[in-house]
Amino acid sequence: MRFNSDSGFIFLFDIFSHKIMKKLFIISSLILFLAACHQEQTPTLTIQGKVKGMTKGMLHLEKIIDTTYVLVDTFRVSQNGTFVFHDSLDSPEVYYISIREYPQDRITVFAEPGTVTMTTKLERFSSFAEIEGSENQKLLDEFNEVKNKFNNDNLSLIKEKILAEKANNQPQIDSIQEVMNLLLKRRYLYTTNFAVKHADMDIAPYLALSELYLARTYLLDTIAQAMDQRTRNSHYGKKFTTFLEDIKATEKKPEQ
Repeated sequence: MRFNSDSGFIFLFDIFSHKIMKKLFIISSLILFLAACHQEQTPTLTIQGKVKGMTKGMLHLEKIIDTTYVLVDTFRVSQNGTFVFHDSLDSPEVYYISIREYPQDRITVFAEPGTVTMTTKLERFSSFAEIEGSENQKLLDEFNEVKNKFNNDNLSLIKEKILAEKANNQPQIDSIQEVMNLLLKRRYLYTTNFAVKHADMDIAPYLALSELYLARTYLLDTIAQAMDQRTRNSHYGKKFTTFLEDIKATEKKPEQ
């Protein structure tokens, strides 16, 4: 058989070209994959600030996932007390900042995509915190002012009830309990009205989940119907919708 040099050259060139193209395809695919990974990991949230009086130590940034505090980021504080946290965030969500040695003393931060600034003092870590850069945080602070008044009134009633129980004064116990029940209803109604008033903000479904999980279904329905589409599609909006659907499904089940 006679060998055609031109055909052989073309054949070898085709094999070589195929291998080159295959390698280029693998390399380009790898580059695209790494670029996608980098894009997914690009921080969309920065929480920065200063803890006055803190010269060293570790700060923790956490959030709740399935009722458990999960560590998101850490920062080792130097002499000036400044810190910076990063995370990827699609819609507003509540985070918690704490000192590693005192994990129970947490600062609640209703973060939004972008930059949030938090300043506080070491000796009054959670009670002295000031947070800027989040509209939902402003609303949460406003809500908490009234919530604290409800809590203080309820605490006073609890103390009175304990004294009545020690005195075995049943009429007074019943009277105090009735006032406590009315106070709880007032708190639920205030929370519902606050959420409805700000139904276009993420704080609305957040309050429904964190403050009204034991409330009557009609109150939750009132909030759900007031929310706009963006809020429904937010992190807490989706969780609230699922929560409300589960409650309604449970209520429809016949008693055994």
